Amino acid sequence: MNKAAPPLSITSARYRIRRVSAGTREDHDFIQVPHLVYPDQREYGQKATRPALHLNPERYLMMQGKHPIGRFALYRNEGLRYRGQTAVLLGSYECINDPGAHEALLGFAVRIARQRSADWLIGPVEGSIWERYRFRTTDANPLFLLEPGQDPSYPGYWEKYGFHPIMDYLTNVDETLSYDDGQLDRMWRRYTDRGAVIRPFDKSRAEEELVRLARLSNIAFAGSFLFTPITVEDFVSKYKRILPMMDARFVWLVEGQDKRLEAFLFAIPDLYDREGRTLLIKSMAVRPDSSCRGIATWLARHLNRVATSAGYARILHALMRRDNLSVNASLRYTKQCYAEYSLYGMKL
Repeated sequence: MNKAAPPLSITSARYRIRRVSAGTREDHDFIQVPHLVYPDQREYGQKATRPALHLNPERYLMMQGKHPIGRFALYRNEGLRYRGQTAVLLGSYECINDPGAHEALLGFAVRIARQRSADWLIGPVEGSIWERYRFRTTDANPLFLLEPGQDPSYPGYWEKYGFHPIMDYLTNVDETLSYDDGQLDRMWRRYTDRGAVIRPFDKSRAEEELVRLARLSNIAFAGSFLFTPITVEDFVSKYKRILPMMDARFVWLVEGQDKRLEAFLFAIPDLYDREGRTLLIKSMAVRPDSSCRGIATWLARHLNRVATSAGYARILHALMRRDNLSVNASLRYTKQCYAEYSLYGMKL
């Protein structure tokens, strides 16, 4: 038997939650919620996650009287499975710091997810892991560029409601920037003697380069937690937005003898560092069957060398899954954790 369709709204003595339609006043209020929720915390309002509208989310707005006080978006990613079961993804979550409001907002999200016949509710995720996702669970260090920003109280409210961490992540910081010129040069010769070409990103052919990065990313990350493929068009669109802040000295491609892309490293300056001395590794991908053994180590060490010569003092190895090989590689360079994160789930 099919479950009844959910109501478009719920009203209680204190709160009203309604589904948002495009082009309405509520649509405008949905976008403005972070600025209203964080009137004295500008960095959170500016870095709040925007919904991935191209993934067709259901968006909901919470009102108290005439005032918007919370919101969320629900996504159904048909290709995504958690423990072999279906999941609805909860994103764009923002709410005033009030226990009753959080309970009402999360309760409504769970109710809708159950009516969508999902097995799990997972968040925060904007539709896929190619978009912004996870909560930061430590706040000792400042936010950096491209890092999601939410109020530090959110994980506590989610856990109190019954969510639990299903995956943990971290960002490491390397302030030693160590490298061995001789070792790097020997590895370079070994790769190039076998026909490999190691070169910086060519901004004059940016779209063509990004298409190649997109294709390799789908291959390299295919076994990742909650992976679903990204279209080449969406990948290119996402990376085009950060091209103006890209410096080709910090983006390297490795091509094999047959011109097949074997690996890449994509790092950008952290524009949130007012001293301009921090680089951020956004992505590093290596083809699983790559003939360039050890290329991830070479890329990371080479970045240390280039960053040092360019006057940078630190590199953030950002948003890595704790059980990922990239964390193991990062720990060879530094054991200093900059920030921690969690992704949450609830069995419905």
